[in-house]
Amino acid sequence: MNCIEGVFMSAVLDRVSGCRQRWLACMGLLGVLLVAGCGGGAGKTSVPPVGDAAGAGAAEDTDRRPGAMLTVDLNVTGDAEVSGSTVYGPVGRNLGLTAMSCSEFSKGQEIDGVRLFAFPALIGAEPIGGKEILVTVGVWEYPGAGTYTEKDNLQTSPDEVGLNIDGSIFSLPYDDPSTTLVIEADGSGVWNFPRLDSLDGGSVSGAMTWTCRD
Repeated sequence: MNCIEGVFMSAVLDRVSGCRQRWLACMGLLGVLLVAGCGGGAGKTSVPPVGDAAGAGAAEDTDRRPGAMLTVDLNVTGDAEVSGSTVYGPVGRNLGLTAMSCSEFSKGQEIDGVRLFAFPALIGAEPIGGKEILVTVGVWEYPGAGTYTEKDNLQTSPDEVGLNIDGSIFSLPYDDPSTTLVIEADGSGVWNFPRLDSLDGGSVSGAMTWTCRD
């Protein structure tokens, strides 16, 4: 497990046990590590194949193992602009050691007795639209594919849903935490966010769509 994967796994386990502040701190640290390459040399970062919000495995594993591949399109406007796409995968469970199909990805996974759907935080080894991106969105106590809003257990508080864009964290505001996450049975989906705010007063809006293929 490399340093990025260790921080990410720690964040996930803490989040499942309810440690919200450390989760957010870990996500911020993870953004710094991603930009720095985590000491990987020549700026190249190994991206774990995440299906259960925790992954491990180097880029060379991609060609060896079958599994779900996500084509992700992200469009963000406002105080931070992002427009681009990336291909991510294969999605895996058990620290990325077991590949998942698109159907399995859509069903989520159980961690410490809690079934959850967690979209991979690290969705690209390369910047998207020139920006380093981390995603924090998922459904806790997840019953299966469907449409979820801010009222449907997307994390436990609005500030845990959002984007890290080049180290700047944008999350759902408490006064207007409107958002919609659609998860299809085939593993594809869309996340619409009319407003995400940063601590320095900035704001963005946009959507992330993804298609899944085995």
